[in-house]
Amino acid sequence: MFFFALLAAGRLSAQWNVVYHDSDKTYADADFPGNDDIYVIGSRISGNSFVLHSTDGGLNWTEQPMPFPNLSKICMRNTQEGYIAIAGTAAQLLYTTNGFATYTSHTIELCYSVQGLRALTDSSGFFLLNGGRLRSFNNYGASQGIITGNLTNASGMCFADTAVGYVGNGNQLVKTVNGGNTWGPFNNSSPFLSLISFTARDTGYSSDIITQVSRTYDGGISFQQALAFPAQYLASFGSYVAAADAVSTVKWSPDYGQNWTSENTGTTELNGIFIDSSAACYAFNNLAGDILKKQLTPEGIFSAGDHVRSITVFPNPVKEYLQISGSGLPTHAGARLELYNTMGSLVRTEERPDCNRIAVGNLEEGVYFLRLCTDEGRQVQTRFVKCR
Repeated sequence: MFFFALLAAGRLSAQWNVVYHDSDKTYADADFPGNDDIYVIGSRISGNSFVLHSTDGGLNWTEQPMPFPNLSKICMRNTQEGYIAIAGTAAQLLYTTNGFATYTSHTIELCYSVQGLRALTDSSGFFLLNGGRLRSFNNYGASQGIITGNLTNASGMCFADTAVGYVGNGNQLVKTVNGGNTWGPFNNSSPFLSLISFTARDTGYSSDIITQVSRTYDGGISFQQALAFPAQYLASFGSYVAAADAVSTVKWSPDYGQNWTSENTGTTELNGIFIDSSAACYAFNNLAGDILKKQLTPEGIFSAGDHVRSITVFPNPVKEYLQISGSGLPTHAGARLELYNTMGSLVRTEERPDCNRIAVGNLEEGVYFLRLCTDEGRQVQTRFVKCR
């Protein structure tokens, strides 16, 4: 318990902390298959590539050397199963079920870069190659299909869920609403979409990398300026969105781009930004070989005490009812349930003896923080995402 309390307190630091450093490494991409579970891929300046893995929010890391150059994109289905796309003259798609300790490999088209990778099921998904080549894969990469090769301005692909996906193609937004069975131009008058990031079917962000970050609340039908900032990197999760320039500045919002905080990371180069499901923000600094982290959740919501217990909530994201289980779950009269939003405001308080299930259908979409307390001073706490 004492270790967990110190850990939680450390995560609430207001600073951008270096959670990993190796001056021989540069970092290409990251994915977050679970709370505090992180995969990072990249290359050594002196040699081949690697997969880094942390299961505790970046406190400890393991490294898996990889005998390939040009690891470009990673997409994890869960904490052990996922894919890596490799660019270059020997471009490949790797599939693993054990965190890349072992993997299968299938050749893909020659490419200089992989601009997007998403697995929609365990065995199938899509990847976007330079030159506007959108491709599908099935049978864990053994079979591949051509969707189109005409997205000449394409620079990014993302999926809001397993049905709805987007490709930014210059001033055109290309969209699928049926899991990639069909794709088509959806908006031919968008701001220039150099970067895109969608957190839900209707809610997403784009950057033209020169002047502004824009947002849409209607699935890309219209975009409005959300921030005047030359964002070179863009990330979002739930109600959080973060934008970074190529030097040291990160601007982030906890409320779908309505209000923004500007921070200096203390770096001289930024090479990527990411937000995980706990609203922790990670940034790459390849010049120094650093991975930085900042917890974006408001201080005080998760101030762990001496009686913290672990709990699990599911499904997460959730639509109607959130199930709760765990060793520290209050089971008698006197239990109090508290829900906080991303601004740190108390949304709901309930005095109740039964905390196994909570109705959340009336909540707005976004990230919430759940705390359960007893009159004995015990607390259990976690985060969840409310979706449609």
